[in-house]
Parts: sequence; structure tokens; C-alpha cells
Amino acid sequence: MSSAPAPAPPGTTLSRFHHHWRLHGSLVTKFMLDAGVVEYRQHHITRDSVLGTPVIDCDGIADVFVRESGYARFVSAFEGREYREVVRPDEERFLDVDRMEVGIGEEVGFVVGGKAVEN
Repeated sequence: MSSAPAPAPPGTTLSRFHHHWRLHGSLVTKFMLDAGVVEYRQHHITRDSVLGTPVIDCDGIADVFVRESGYARFVSAFEGREYREVVRPDEERFLDVDRMEVGIGEEVGFVVGGKAVEN
């Protein structure tokens, strides 16, 4: 699993950012499928706080799920022509790419499909 904060560039409204990001999702669907992705989710952050907890300092979070056996395929896709010529230029249009980060890890579920799961 890969999670990446999606920061909007300074001066971009949240509404405009979220609109472009949805379009980006449609644009990258083929790339994601070709890269072996089994799930790609966008979490569009609002500025609503829960119980006074500070809101995360990003405008969205992208989650990408890849089977462990397909991880090398996923990583190599970012060196390919489609990423360089289609995906990355679009990212540069609506993301603050200087603030982009990524976290790669293993998903551990405790509630899946509305049911408790033992780990």
C-alpha cells in the first residue's frame, strides 16, 4: 500500500484543487491498471475538525493498493513513458510537487467490510 499527501499549490482554492484531482483520477486510471494497481482512492480533505483535533496539513490523500507480487511492476511504471508524458505533467498542473511525499507500507485491517478482523 502507498499513501501520499496531495498538497495544492499556494493560492489554489480547495474547490478548484478537488475538481482537478477528480479529473486527474480519470486520467490516470489506465496508467494505474497497467501498473498493477488493484485500488486507487482519493481522500478529499475538508477543513472540518473532529472534536477540536487539528486538521492534517494537506488537501487530500491518495491511497494506492498493489498486491505484493506486483510491487516491482508498480515501481517500474513510474519510469515509463506514460508516467513521464501524461501523469507527471498533470500532477505538476494541480499539485505542489515540492511538498509531495509518499509512504509505502503494509496494510493491516481491523474492521473490513463492516466486520472485525483478527491480526
